Parts: sequence; structure tokens; C-alpha cells
Amino acid sequence: MENEIYSEQQQLREIIENDSENILKNDYIQGYPQANLKAILLLVLEGKRWQEISEELGVSISTASSFYQRRMRKIITYLKKYI
Repeated sequence: MENEIYSEQQQLREIIENDSENILKNDYIQGYPQANLKAILLLVLEGKRWQEISEELGVSISTASSFYQRRMRKIITYLKKYI
């Protein structure tokens, strides 16, 4: 069971890191290209809290969190293509 969870998480990480179409990298908070979906997803996958994510990316917690929430459908659609 633990290996199964690890492999699913690893598979997800690889899909996000590869981002072959640059869809996740090119979708970012206006004025903050470092705060893109790829970076946010990888930080979330690492188990970081919104406080840590906002500090690391230089945006407010509410901005990072709401950006992520608004993109959830897009993220799921994108990931389903590769799973």
C-alpha cells in the first residue's frame, strides 16, 4: 500500500516536472512568472503549507491559494491526459 501511494505521487511529480507542453509553466500569477502552476503544484506535492508557498514564491497566501483553486479544473484536465 505504501509503495502504491509513493508510486502514484512519483508519477504525478514526473508529469508535473515534465510539463511537455509548458502549460503549467506558462500559467502564472500576473506579474509573478515564478509563481506558476508548475511551481505551486510541486510545492503542494511536497506537503508545503500555503504560508511557505507564498513566502517561497513572493506572493500573498490568498493570491497563491485562490490562483490554485481557480485553476483546479484545468489542472485535473491536464493531468488526466498523462495518467
